[in-house]
Amino acid sequence: MSQSPTMHLAADLSFLQRQWGYSVLHAGVASSLSPVFSFIVSRPTGRLTDQWGHRKVVIPGALILALSVFLRAGLISPDDSYWTRFAIPIALTGAGLGILIPSIQSAAVKYLPVDRMAMGSAFYTTIRQLGAALGVAITVAMVQRTGHSPLANFRAAWILHGI
Repeated sequence: MSQSPTMHLAADLSFLQRQWGYSVLHAGVASSLSPVFSFIVSRPTGRLTDQWGHRKVVIPGALILALSVFLRAGLISPDDSYWTRFAIPIALTGAGLGILIPSIQSAAVKYLPVDRMAMGSAFYTTIRQLGAALGVAITVAMVQRTGHSPLANFRAAWILHGI
């Protein structure tokens, strides 16, 4: 999970620029649906986690995230069709991440004694950052593969994200 947000962002921005010819600014705006939906769902997620527990919230969030990338891999085409092929999966990605990130972060420190909370939070953040670096490296390697079409490379990267 720690790789996921950065992997998605790297693949999405690269796809929009390389396949659909978006400018850097246009690709950034097009990708902004994900953080918007993440912001919308993250606040109620905290309340649901307190009420139902982490497991009952994390599992649906992970399934939504996996669905979003499999949907993206299945719908994507060479023609620029943002609203029919990209907007819904990227919004679902944001919703899944908005459920997962706060839930996992709170689970990482929930049962720690107060004097260990800072260390636990730092350890969790360090692992997330390592995962992000690894995720970007894997995504770049997948997207740059030779012998395959660029579209096939992006599909393979998104499928890997879903796994």
